[in-house]
Amino acid sequence: MRARAGRGIDAALGLLALAFAAPSLTYPLSRDQALYWYVGRDWLAGAVPYRDVVEHKTPLVYAVYALGIALTGETMWAIRATEIAATLVLGWLASRLAVTARRATLPAGALGASLLVASVFYYGYLPFQDQGHSEIWCALFAAAAVVAARDVRDPRRAALVAGLCLGLAFVAKPPALAFAPLVVAALHGRRAGVARWAPTASLGFLAVVGVVVAYFASRGAVAAMFDVVVRANGAFALEGRKASTAGEWLWRFWKALDWFQPWSWMFLGLCLTGIARGLVRRDEPLVRRYTRPLLWAACAYVAVLVQLKFYAYQHALFIVPCALLGATLWVDLSRAARSPLRRAFAATAFAAVTVVTCVADTPRDVWWLRARNAVRFARGELDASALVDSFDVEGWIDMTSSHAAGEWVRTHAQPGEHLLVRGYDPQIYYFAGRRYGGRFFWSSVLVTPGLSYRRDEWLAADRADIERLRPAWVVTWFESSTGAECEAPGWFEAMGWERSAVFGPFVVLYRPPRAGAIQ
Repeated sequence: MRARAGRGIDAALGLLALAFAAPSLTYPLSRDQALYWYVGRDWLAGAVPYRDVVEHKTPLVYAVYALGIALTGETMWAIRATEIAATLVLGWLASRLAVTARRATLPAGALGASLLVASVFYYGYLPFQDQGHSEIWCALFAAAAVVAARDVRDPRRAALVAGLCLGLAFVAKPPALAFAPLVVAALHGRRAGVARWAPTASLGFLAVVGVVVAYFASRGAVAAMFDVVVRANGAFALEGRKASTAGEWLWRFWKALDWFQPWSWMFLGLCLTGIARGLVRRDEPLVRRYTRPLLWAACAYVAVLVQLKFYAYQHALFIVPCALLGATLWVDLSRAARSPLRRAFAATAFAAVTVVTCVADTPRDVWWLRARNAVRFARGELDASALVDSFDVEGWIDMTSSHAAGEWVRTHAQPGEHLLVRGYDPQIYYFAGRRYGGRFFWSSVLVTPGLSYRRDEWLAADRADIERLRPAWVVTWFESSTGAECEAPGWFEAMGWERSAVFGPFVVLYRPPRAGAIQ
């Protein structure tokens, strides 16, 4: 009876975690997600990232988007579905991290608690535009590396799998190396220690990196990959950094704490309280259990810090320490609530506090309004077009206008006619159902201060591509925020394009293809 009641708590909290994440299936592609989607789609069509399309993330995120397109077609919900799955797997991994030994078991309900915290943190604090990035895959494989290093029965296999997972985390985002000390610590706990198994783990790591490099080398793209991923990203990190002084760093650190409050303060307070209790009671296992989430949080913060940007989406790496703390807290709650009835009450209180403390203190358009509109859409009160248009974010994305511009092109374009979108609104490609075919399918990478790299050379290559490919359709800004010539409507009009329509800040231009031209 108790076992069934415990499984019921896990199931109930897990279903609540899934329900909390489900509204994300209605989220459209924002700017960054549309970049990855475009590269993934072109990759499936035969283009090679970096060589044929320039975007500067490491390749795993493009592969995830490409897989979604291969399985579901050109949909916006595929990446959201894979992220829900990743969040649930992360919750399970975090619950495994909460146990103190390889074969130890957690009390019933700890898995559900971990799943719920993972879901609420990711979907409750990160707006739709801050989801769909590399961080969740980086966190997933980093956590898998530590769990494998400790839990896989055979030490040699454990080290190999841990190295493979850390390699995948690195390919998702190189700051994943900040989690390497946790993998080393897990291997150190194995028989014969880390010195015995580190070479095997290193072999697994290098195998993943080697396969990726070999693939791009076989496509004649390894030099382009190095140029974009290493050199361009290095320039971006130095020129576009958001914190260069101690004062700026402290301000960014405070802003992060403020955005994630009250969880940020609750996290620190609960971990420190647990450690203090353990020290007072001379309970070493208790000290270790509450130290573990802090260590994961420290590694996650190092991974954020080295990027010098402090964007909200980078803090998705904290999903692991938060979920780990959730499972750890449930261990103490379940010990205090020994009867099934008390555990049911504790689970209800845990779920209520988890959801309310997040949702009540974040802007309504992060989760609450999105969830409400998802329900309205499911009931037929909102059509698909109105749902997409509800995702305007002042100062970030004009979804209504970009949606309208893309639909205009989709409606008026002839089969085979291509589209070039200037600026930083690649979601228009999705709405239009079109592609460009050139390397610089977005122009912010060419002209935005802090992003531009090899500016003159790349601008010349961009113009040569435009003149060679002659896309029938161009969507650009009515007034470029950078003042760049290659984003100005007049620049295209001088080359023969004519204004077709205007939607908010976007100008749609058209130029009939040359007779016999391949579009």
